[in-house]
Amino acid sequence: MKKEIEVLELEDEIESLELNDEIESLDLDDKMEKPTLSDMTEILESDNKIEILDDEIEIPNKKNSKKKKHKKSPIKKIIDFFLMFISSFFIFFINLALEIAYNVIIFIPFLFGKRNFPKVRRDIENLKRYPEVFMLMAMVTVSFIVIFNFVYPNSPFRITQAPEEVEITKDTKKDDSKDDTTSSSNDANTTTGNTSGSSTSLYKKYQSSDINDISIDKLKSENPDTVAWLRVDKTNINYPVVQTGDNDYYIEHSFSKAYNKNGWIFGDYRNDWTTLKKNTIIYGHHLLNQAMFGSISKMFTENWQKSSNHLIVTKTQSATQTWQIFSIYEIPTELYYLSNEFTTEEAYRNFVNTLQSRTIYNFNVDISKTTNILTLSTCNDDNTGRLVVHAALV
Repeated sequence: MKKEIEVLELEDEIESLELNDEIESLDLDDKMEKPTLSDMTEILESDNKIEILDDEIEIPNKKNSKKKKHKKSPIKKIIDFFLMFISSFFIFFINLALEIAYNVIIFIPFLFGKRNFPKVRRDIENLKRYPEVFMLMAMVTVSFIVIFNFVYPNSPFRITQAPEEVEITKDTKKDDSKDDTTSSSNDANTTTGNTSGSSTSLYKKYQSSDINDISIDKLKSENPDTVAWLRVDKTNINYPVVQTGDNDYYIEHSFSKAYNKNGWIFGDYRNDWTTLKKNTIIYGHHLLNQAMFGSISKMFTENWQKSSNHLIVTKTQSATQTWQIFSIYEIPTELYYLSNEFTTEEAYRNFVNTLQSRTIYNFNVDISKTTNILTLSTCNDDNTGRLVVHAALV
């Protein structure tokens, strides 16, 4: 009986253990139940907070980390192409110049049998590798020539050849009475050419003209503003003179009235070429190629002062006048010497005496009885003042 009772007790214990295991498993299942609606809401709110934090932190990604490529504008592309073309051209030019220089340098030793010239070749190759050195040398050389030409207008480095000088003699003055009768024949013999060409061709054409063959009527048909012809001894000044209602137009227009920064020789708008005022004034640009009033600088040299007869000739429709130079000087820009109307004879005498006192060369001319003077005015070499010439009517 005891054994049976023990067996039964063991069975009861086993059953109780099994029941405990089932209860524990049920508790675990309860814990693994699906989340409720409130649980889901909490989860979503937490996710939104994370997204907001992400936005605030702005975690970089590959797209944001890449730099935006800006497209070049068409103008910038053209500028880049132009700069590339210029640089390529200069590099080609430098290589060509260096190669020519090398061959010229080795040519003379080659004639004497010294054909090995490695050092020169090595120097040339070094210059090719550093073209900026060659460009710097070239720029320095060109700058030196330009500055030298500016300081010495008659330097041998000048590229533009100065036109031939003209010489005036007192025989140039013609009888005014003959001008009217020979005008038609002079018209036929006058060389005028096509005035619509460049100013350079006009300079050359007129500089070689003989004032005795000049017809003012013919020139007026080409340019109605023509008032006279001007010729200065032993200079390149041998041109028609124009005049208009102001002193501006012919500063930048040629005789053909085409725009040209070299302008033309023109009279002051106050001039009266029929009766002549006390002071007749003519202006012109001081060109480096000695055209227009560029050769006035020659008149300031001792050579001109000794070789010239110091005469100026003007020719108008009614007369041909000869003027004797009595004063030349350089002066800062002013208006005094450009006066042409005087209230009294004494004021005019004081004016003429002042002009003569300024001269840098004594022409030994008596101006005590001078009734009319001619003034030529141009800028000086560095454009800081004026070169002025005064002549008395003979």
